[in-house]
Amino acid sequence: APKQYDFIAPREVLAELESLTQQSRYRGADSPAERKRREEPLDTLARLCAGHGWLARGDIQEAFGRYWGEFGNLDRAIDCYRAAQSAQDGNATLKGAEQLVNMLARKADALLRTRAARTADATDVKANRTRAGELLDEAEALIQKLLAIGPTAERYSMLGSALKRRLPLIDDGALDAALQKVAE
Repeated sequence: APKQYDFIAPREVLAELESLTQQSRYRGADSPAERKRREEPLDTLARLCAGHGWLARGDIQEAFGRYWGEFGNLDRAIDCYRAAQSAQDGNATLKGAEQLVNMLARKADALLRTRAARTADATDVKANRTRAGELLDEAEALIQKLLAIGPTAERYSMLGSALKRRLPLIDDGALDAALQKVAE
């Protein structure tokens, strides 16, 4: 039977999500049945949070995003981090915004490395390249905002990583300009 929660405070949810995230870090590849079993507590927690209105909290969404990122579900992690950034309660953190940049860049990289990106199916290749470019645009815009708030070595590194991941999308004629931008 799925685990039942009767939490009455958001802090309890945050603690449980952190515990589940820590457990997720030390697990290897799972069978589909094991993955489903590991997702059940998250779905239960999400329903509990929805019932209490806690999914509108930035800190709750970030905690879900951390879990999904560790679990390897980049799409769900991105959705949660985006929700955290748009939350009206002011509980989203700059670290959460940095994690959103990371997830966007990783998802773009994954799209460029998929089987469709390596096959002759031009429609799939174009769709993946377009989506990867959109994700990298979003990541670069957000990291530029974070750099405007406060430049750090980590943020510059994240910018460089996003720009590097963009290189496969650049036409040969524009490659010199793109490499110059990365060097700056």
